[in-house]
Amino acid sequence: MNFRGAYNFRPGFMKPVEGQINVKWFFTPFIWIFPVFFQSKSLTLHEVGRAMINVTQKGYPTSTLEIRDIKNLAL
Repeated sequence: MNFRGAYNFRPGFMKPVEGQINVKWFFTPFIWIFPVFFQSKSLTLHEVGRAMINVTQKGYPTSTLEIRDIKNLAL
């Protein structure tokens, strides 16, 4: 197979999307508190998805993508 590259995503905390049914009840307080206090360490599932699409179309200089890289690609 002729792949242009392989990318490893390291997203950290991901806030679930509205209507997601597989979120455990004991995580509910963290879902609202964590992104407020640790904004630089959390992402939404939409941001991760957009970043995955953009990295396949545009590429990226490094193969391991940290939270800040994922946020840049999600724009």
